[in-house]
Amino acid sequence: MNAEIIATGTELLLGNIVNTNSQYIAQELSLLGLGVYRITEVGDNPKRLKQALKESLSRSDIVFTTGGLGPTKDDLSKEIAVDVMQMEPVLHEPTHTRLRMQFNGEEDRVQNNIKQAYFPPEAIVLNNEKGTAPGCILPSADKMIVLLPGPPHEMRAVFAQFVNWWEKNRADSTIRSRVLRLAGIGESDAAARLGDLLDRENPSLAPLAKPYEVTLRITGRGKSPEEVDTAIAALEKEVRAILSDYVYGADEDTLEGTIVDLLIKKDYTIATAESLTGGLLAATLVNVPGVSDALLAGFVTYSEEEKIRRLHVSRETIAQHTAVSPQVCEEMLDGLREISGADVCVVTTGYAGPEGNDIGLVYIGVMIGNEKAVIRHNFHGDRQQIRNRTTRNALAELWRRLR
Repeated sequence: MNAEIIATGTELLLGNIVNTNSQYIAQELSLLGLGVYRITEVGDNPKRLKQALKESLSRSDIVFTTGGLGPTKDDLSKEIAVDVMQMEPVLHEPTHTRLRMQFNGEEDRVQNNIKQAYFPPEAIVLNNEKGTAPGCILPSADKMIVLLPGPPHEMRAVFAQFVNWWEKNRADSTIRSRVLRLAGIGESDAAARLGDLLDRENPSLAPLAKPYEVTLRITGRGKSPEEVDTAIAALEKEVRAILSDYVYGADEDTLEGTIVDLLIKKDYTIATAESLTGGLLAATLVNVPGVSDALLAGFVTYSEEEKIRRLHVSRETIAQHTAVSPQVCEEMLDGLREISGADVCVVTTGYAGPEGNDIGLVYIGVMIGNEKAVIRHNFHGDRQQIRNRTTRNALAELWRRLR
């Protein structure tokens, strides 16, 4: 079955907000086996929205809309969708009752929101636990419109109810997925190594590039969860055999969480000293609950003088090689070990820009026990992107060596 998404709101067309709703819905629909045919953005214009709905229904089986379910006069998504489906709205008493409860019986506020309680008798109402505007499913013999609220946190909560309804009433098979998380490799390199595995259909394997991370989603369909899980596990085993140096976890795992688990299991302590990343590395580790069992200290030695004073980097080394050099990076490691006594030390130095020469030149240093490694990178992007990439790659280098 094909689906389309229509995101409503003039603020989308003006670029005032980013259409994250459509991205989320499209990703989730792929897990239900629904292919997204097209995504459309429409302003708060009744005629254009009606035209967009009719065109979408002519091409696709299910149309999802976001936005336009509020209490004001320009919130017309539901009214227009009901008209397109040739249905008649009536007061939906359960929603009316919910409004009274949400507004503590204040009748003026209930009446100001009463339009949100009108639905056709054919509609499947999707309650909104995060706001006042419910969503709904408008079904016909061979088509369907699913109306979702616009605020992302409300939309996701209501969409989850649609998923439950779909799996109970319309799904003819079980669809399950597993996400493998990679570090230290790009999307194109991962795809080249996987080769024909990416051509598999059931289960399927798809690389997804996210900011500073590559993930692989395995999606399978079958008659039972056990059947699907077995097929997914078999494909995962093949993927891990090919990318064993890069798969650090799955599903909800994070790279920093995986690292902290390794540190604690090995009874290692860790310290960081950062120049261009300015504390991002330590802050990322601190995101993990329980990191206090491993993290001793994090230093931001941004200036040359602080590298000399705190980390005991030689003034002569900086003068001869500059502060962004493998020699200084190595002395930062030695100094960090000396002042912290940590089992594991990680340091960063580089040029984040936007002015100067060699922008993107970065050195990452990792020391575990007496083994030291200094890794050179040349990153592209703006100042923040270079800092984020340095942090991510420092974590990747640390994970690979800890493993």
